[in-house]
Parts: sequence; structure tokens; C-alpha cells
Amino acid sequence: NADNPLAVGSTFKLWVLQALVKQIAANQHQWDEVIALREEWKSLPSGFLQSWPEGAQLTLESLAALMISQSDNTATDHVLNTVGREAVEALLPEGDRTRNKPFLTTKEFFVLKDPANIRILQRWRRSQEKRTLLAPLAALPLPSVSIFNNGPVATDIEWFFSARELCSTMSAVADLPLMSINPGLVDPSN
Repeated sequence: NADNPLAVGSTFKLWVLQALVKQIAANQHQWDEVIALREEWKSLPSGFLQSWPEGAQLTLESLAALMISQSDNTATDHVLNTVGREAVEALLPEGDRTRNKPFLTTKEFFVLKDPANIRILQRWRRSQEKRTLLAPLAALPLPSVSIFNNGPVATDIEWFFSARELCSTMSAVADLPLMSINPGLVDPSN
């Protein structure tokens, strides 16, 4: 079932990284470019940058490294907002015309899953023009992480990719030094 799209959780961050790499290669951004943390781009854990003060400065390389090695959602949203949603969408697979568009930030993902926002979630599910709902989403606060205490919530709100699509995107960023910071269960000597 290599072509069957499944919910991939934080693995979506590979597309954000690939968009950053592409923009760095085009001299649109630099690894040492400094980005100040913005309150409106903070998200829920995983990670720790959500607790850092607004205005704290990190390089794009540091944000990308935290996004990949720690799955830091705040770092992810800062990189995603810096490269732009459209840049990530331009990298989506040919068959992905609508399933990951608009490409959600982690903050938007969590806001949609918040049971307090059921009305906007219902509108999202019915809408053929989901982009029109991004501004109202941005105006809503992050929920408490406790909304996940009783198990999965709104499982249709996710990033969906096939194993083949994941492998293709992974190969595009696999040789980056930051990919070796946290090898996970992989034995780097093999």
C-alpha cells in the first residue's frame, strides 16, 4: 500500500524543511538568517520554544534543527511562516491537489482540533474554499494540551501522505547535517 495516503503527524515537517532548502539554494533565505520569535506563531508542544519569550532570536538553521530533531512545533511554524505556505504547497505531490491544501501550520491544526471551535471545524469540513477560513483560525487562541488527554481528536485534521511520497521527500533532505542530530532508532554506524 505504498501509495495509500495516511495521517503522518510530524513527518509533514519534511516538506517544510524541503521548502526552506529550496529557498536557501535560490538565495531567498540563508541558514544564518535570524528570526525573532513571534507570539502569533507559537504553538503547543512538542518542543520547548513555545515557552521562550517573544523576540528571542534564532537562526533559520537553529529553527530547522529544532523542528526536525525535537519536533518543535513552534520552530516549525516559524519556518513555515518564513518560507510561506505556498512554497510548501508547490512541493506537494502531483496527486495531492486538495488533501493537504491549505497546508496547515501546527497552530491551525491544534485550533481546528479544539472542541471549543466545533463550529469552525464543521465549516472547514464542508468548505470548498478552506483558505477563506485561515484568517478566522488565526484569531482564535491555542487550546490547552489537555484536549488530547482522552485520546485522538478530529482525526480528519492531519497531514496525509503515502509512504512513497514520504520516501521521496525524505531523500531530498536526508543528507543535511541537521538530519543527523537525532537519528531516532536508527543506528548511524550501519
